Amino acid sequence: MNQAHVILASSSEPMAHIGELSTFPSVLAFFRHYRMPIPKSGEWRLAEPKLGEIVGVPNSRGKLIATNGIECFIVREDDSLFRGHLDWFKADKQEKQLSRKPRLVNVEKESTLDWLWQELSA
Repeated sequence: MNQAHVILASSSEPMAHIGELSTFPSVLAFFRHYRMPIPKSGEWRLAEPKLGEIVGVPNSRGKLIATNGIECFIVREDDSLFRGHLDWFKADKQEKQLSRKPRLVNVEKESTLDWLWQELSA
């Protein structure tokens, strides 16, 4: 059974990077941005922007933008749209939502073990 399908729509103006969680001012602006008519299936509204994917469909990874309560539109990193079922959308954990910067730690193993030994000895 096909849980979701790809909408082959792309805009001429690329949206902000997917990790920044920017959003559109209205659902009309979203559909206008992608030059597509508003689907007649239900009343569409903007969703709280979340990074995630449709369960079992890794190429659906992107930012949830619009929903009618049943279906949803996800903007992928290449600025194309993915249309899927909202119940199958799984958002990333909050930590991944807020920070996309890698954490760099420059610690030598010996100093870490010394610190740990001191903590355990105290």
